Amino acid sequence: MSYKFDHLVLAYGSNLNQHDWGKFCRRYGYPAELLQFEETVKIPDYKLVFDWYSSSRKGGAANIKRAVGHYVEAVLFSTNELGIEAVRQKEGHPYAYLETEVIALKNDGSEVEA
Repeated sequence: MSYKFDHLVLAYGSNLNQHDWGKFCRRYGYPAELLQFEETVKIPDYKLVFDWYSSSRKGGAANIKRAVGHYVEAVLFSTNELGIEAVRQKEGHPYAYLETEVIALKNDGSEVEA
């Protein structure tokens, strides 16, 4: 199946695990190919924290919080509307997950908003 990928998504934590993503997609009927790897990036002025309890994982879940002088390594994916829907469902948006646009630094030093 051919997809048009016109949205950018930053991922960290369990969304970097292909097995975990594939298992979620199979369970909820999404195609696993909805996230297309673009490159690794850094999200400046944020830090990785585990401040949310995941009952399904029985432990802390990764989150990022604003923290000047820190950065989070992440992966930039391209996706489409169905991929956005899948990520939102997996992350519990809007109850357990607030979506926001941030600036990330690409390997060549350029910025990308995702």
